[in-house]
Amino acid sequence: GWVLRQGAMLQKALHEKEPRLVHSESNESLFQELQQVVRAEPGMVSKAIASRAQGDRKEIARLLGHLPMIREYREQNSHGREKRALSNHSSQGPMSARYVPRPPLARK
Repeated sequence: GWVLRQGAMLQKALHEKEPRLVHSESNESLFQELQQVVRAEPGMVSKAIASRAQGDRKEIARLLGHLPMIREYREQNSHGREKRALSNHSSQGPMSARYVPRPPLARK
């Protein structure tokens, strides 16, 4: 699947003596900024998403959708979601398997 192709591409790139960069010098700042996003810690990404308004999150998602690897990931992920929804629908109630209710707070 997608993960295997991405892994193979990464392995090939890592074994090249000089990986090919195809962006122009005028796009260097965009390249550097995207590299920062790629290297970001999951907690930082989570905080960045949580601190944005819904409209901003939708715009970020729209922009990310222009990247081929994101489109492919979304396609693969949507197929997995459909399969899980079909299998979970018949075997479980309306609550998601990931939902865990919080225990009530103790009163003093």
